[in-house]
Amino acid sequence: MLLKKYKLDTDFFKNNENKRNSKILSSNLFTLKKYKSDKLFSRFSVVVSTKISKKATERNKIKRIVYKFIKEKNIYITPGNDFVFIAKKEIEKKIKKEIIQDLIKLLAI
Repeated sequence: MLLKKYKLDTDFFKNNENKRNSKILSSNLFTLKKYKSDKLFSRFSVVVSTKISKKATERNKIKRIVYKFIKEKNIYITPGNDFVFIAKKEIEKKIKKEIIQDLIKLLAI
């Protein structure tokens, strides 16, 4: 799991200034919103809606896969970005390997 300092808190989403400076990328399973930041490290958030799954365990499983990927690839080390991963409906039918492949393609690693 990622340390708390690498995760975006809810105050980030309440601040309207952040919404203006975003770059949006999209893949089959995720929409990625990338914001500029003045931090010395990157921060992340994963949003999995109840429209994808009503079960919290399934939503949390998707979040754990994404956070583990971020930690293993050391993506949080790159400075000055805030990332919001928004899962799409198609993700519920995918296995872990397919989710990771989609993340690699989305982040162009």
